Amino acid sequence: MRKFNLFMTFFIMVMVVTGCSTSNPPAEVQVTFLDDGQTISTNDFHTYTVQIKNKDGLALDVESVYMFMNMKMMNHPIEGTMNKVDTGLYEIDLPLAMSGDWYVDVSVTYKGETIVYEDFSITAEGPKQMEWMKGFNKDHK
Repeated sequence: MRKFNLFMTFFIMVMVVTGCSTSNPPAEVQVTFLDDGQTISTNDFHTYTVQIKNKDGLALDVESVYMFMNMKMMNHPIEGTMNKVDTGLYEIDLPLAMSGDWYVDVSVTYKGETIVYEDFSITAEGPKQMEWMKGFNKDHK
């Protein structure tokens, strides 16, 4: 029984340490998806904007910013590398394939490390856009 308790203690410690190190983005990089929670039309491309700041709230340039959107339980990936438009400000024009709830992941590469921010979402409204139903990658159009 004692060996089991030691094993469980060790296992729980490993899980806590592993969970903390992978789920918390570094405090020195703060990402704001300016379209978070908005309703976007499927009728046309939309310009999405991400703002990146350091821990002191100052605009921060990073090596790259990549945006990936998809509908929950679907396969309509819309993605691409964002363009820097100003210090700490990145944009991309992307379409949406159909109405519904979409999740948005923003991957930021800073100091050689890629961090994925996953807590963003948008809602799409409008008719299905059949040409985007199998996805769209702005980097490979």
